[in-house]
Amino acid sequence: MTRLGDDPAGSRSYGGDQLANTGTAAYLTVPAPAAPANVGAVQVADAFQVTWSPAPANPASVPIIVTSARATVVPAAPTGVTARWTAPGSPGDTLAAGWAASLGGDSPVDAYEVTITGSGGGGTVTQTVAGASLAAVFPVSDTPDWSIKVRAHNAAGWSAWSAGFTLGGA
Repeated sequence: MTRLGDDPAGSRSYGGDQLANTGTAAYLTVPAPAAPANVGAVQVADAFQVTWSPAPANPASVPIIVTSARATVVPAAPTGVTARWTAPGSPGDTLAAGWAASLGGDSPVDAYEVTITGSGGGGTVTQTVAGASLAAVFPVSDTPDWSIKVRAHNAAGWSAWSAGFTLGGA
């Protein structure tokens, strides 16, 4: 076996790797592996299934472009809408609403819109929250009864409104 220091040229090649010796330092150059072959991708709901074959010995693969289909199915209406007063009868009381996550259709839910409507002229308040949120808080009077409904949004648009939930005054 020849050591790097014994090679008069100061370098050796082993299976594509290049070893070099400058006299004060040794260097190992490893070429990048070949790209995989037969690369493909198929959209399944809001995810991609990617497949490939192991890299051949020498040829690099041709790049692929993956384009997702435009979302066309809106989310399902949220379910399980509930609400409660955080501090009934106190001046700082707030209405806390919650709901179960919507099925996203063919695109993930990116927002929810929550609307509460008070009885007897209590007014209407609407709030939009991020798709990862399953709750909203409203600083409203606990005097009237409040009707709460929620809808979900994705890239295809808004869902139908959820069934309403009514929270009585404190």
